[in-house]
Amino acid sequence: MDRMIEKRYRPCLLRHGLIPLLFILQVCDAMKGQLSVTTNQQFLSFDQFCFEDGSLQIDVQARCETCSSVNLLICSESQYYSIYTASDLCSLPASSLCERAIPSVDGQITARAKHVNGKKVFAMLMCSNTNKQTTAGVLIQYEYLNSFGQLSCEYRNYSQVYLFLTGVWVFTSALWVLTWVVRRDINVMLQKMLTCVPMVQAVNMAITHKFWEDVRVTGQVIPWLNVIRYISSSIYRGVLFTALLVLAKGLMVVRWETNITELRTILFSLCWLAIATFTYDLFQGLFLFMWVFIFIIVLRIIFASIALNYQALIGRLMHLDSENRRDTEYNILKELVRVYAFFRTSIVTYLFVQVLLQIIQTFMLSYDMQFVYPASAEAADWVLIFAVGWIFRSRTVSVVNHDQPEEDQQPEKKVALVVLPHENVTKDDMLECIAIAVPARRVSRNRRSSDHVQEGAEGGQQEEHSQVLEFHPAEAGEGTEDPQGGVGEGQEVRGYGTNRIRRLSTAVGVQLDYIVQPVVPDREPDQTATHEITLRIDDGSEVEVQGYYY
Repeated sequence: MDRMIEKRYRPCLLRHGLIPLLFILQVCDAMKGQLSVTTNQQFLSFDQFCFEDGSLQIDVQARCETCSSVNLLICSESQYYSIYTASDLCSLPASSLCERAIPSVDGQITARAKHVNGKKVFAMLMCSNTNKQTTAGVLIQYEYLNSFGQLSCEYRNYSQVYLFLTGVWVFTSALWVLTWVVRRDINVMLQKMLTCVPMVQAVNMAITHKFWEDVRVTGQVIPWLNVIRYISSSIYRGVLFTALLVLAKGLMVVRWETNITELRTILFSLCWLAIATFTYDLFQGLFLFMWVFIFIIVLRIIFASIALNYQALIGRLMHLDSENRRDTEYNILKELVRVYAFFRTSIVTYLFVQVLLQIIQTFMLSYDMQFVYPASAEAADWVLIFAVGWIFRSRTVSVVNHDQPEEDQQPEKKVALVVLPHENVTKDDMLECIAIAVPARRVSRNRRSSDHVQEGAEGGQQEEHSQVLEFHPAEAGEGTEDPQGGVGEGQEVRGYGTNRIRRLSTAVGVQLDYIVQPVVPDREPDQTATHEITLRIDDGSEVEVQGYYY
């Protein structure tokens, strides 16, 4: 069959589903168009449309010298599928096949109808009195109209759906930017780079909304806008999976340096993903297998990179000496292990949901519920991006890389907690508890941690109105006169410290992990913003004192 199609609009949702993969006949929707066909088939379906109190106008010019009859059939979906599998339609009366069968008169067929409801399939039936194969030329002009516009009824909500999704992605982009603007004094380069994902999708949703709105009003498609719609969708898909690949490889998460091979892999992944998605959409699923092949390769690289980083982190944890390990490093590694485990689970869940939605959309959704699929697919994308953003959010305490070059390292900044003179802790023996944060990248996160601690003190907030610090007697010779006792009058407290991770709630609701280490202060304290602190001694006794942060 040789078919030449000239249409001003021909959207087809089914071509994006599993139908091309299963080689099932697809029938596309159209509002206005012209179709020129030369065929040797007896039965030819050429269009379908869903009406809701709509109207139709079809004009057919048929040229077939050997045909005894040429009929235009207007069928319901159930009638169409019943006659599609029949073997000899010409042996049956045409009027018994579908709702309407309009015969040709001198090769001309005209169909007009108003107040049409339901989904209709349009077909041509060409019969011959001879056993020879017939060849017919058919020129069809048609126009469909619904009460709400020139969209088929299964697409009537698409314009509103994409307008809502545009607002959602714009809000998400603004919220994402706000998260790293608030923390602009710490290292948020990774979060800044990830901002491009929701921004690109917001633009994509705006273009798609414009496309469906124009079609609803005019029934026509602006060719350049249709191409831009495909391009924006392709760029978003490429950017999304490239971002996942960068995170999977651990760039700016567990390391900063990369090599030319990795950069080439990332660049080629972005380009090939965008090209594969664009050609798949533009040519109506013709390049389906290339599209699937490229996505499988990229997903293979993503999961391999996640597994490599996960195993490396686990190995580092196992090799840390249980007695001599630094608590800070150990907790950072545990956090990174949780990050990559959650990251892998998020991607697997996302892929499963996408496959499930494709199956539901293809086999289970009725024609008047087709808008559920794009809304659900975008919701899955939003959940994935939200999950990834939460996993790789900027933390108050650094949970990143130890392999940064030495010149990028920032010196440790310390936040001091000074205990004021007390009846059991004299002024000469004041205790300064230093919270040592983790060295961060380029711009230290610990400065932000210090600010949070100060805000907690100035706001008069503390962890449940008190902070508990634990101290144990030092070994003999470390400056204590009573290794078995508590903190007594005039007693040296320098040797009572042990490195322990503690948690502090600040005024802004951020919880900080830090190490408390008691030392003797070397300067006179400025006694401001004091609050209660509980010193818990090794023998179980507690001493209530006043202290402040500086």
